[in-house]
Amino acid sequence: APTPEALARDQQRQAQEKRQQAQIRQRNCQAARNNLERLQSNRPLRVEQGDGKRSKRYTAEERQAATREAQKQVRENCN
Repeated sequence: APTPEALARDQQRQAQEKRQQAQIRQRNCQAARNNLERLQSNRPLRVEQGDGKRSKRYTAEERQAATREAQKQVRENCN
């Protein structure tokens, strides 16, 4: 049987993990909201082509797809 000290350590570890998960979720929520706000703005958006030098503008379809994904991320991380 676990000792009281071992149980207390386990509870502390679980509480710490829960706090860390909440912090990560909060950061992910803020990033998703920022991304969604940027996608919903009327400003032109560019996407990197992979070589780090060139970029192209999002098409309307790409922007819509990215907006749907950002909305999904908000739902998953901000409740």
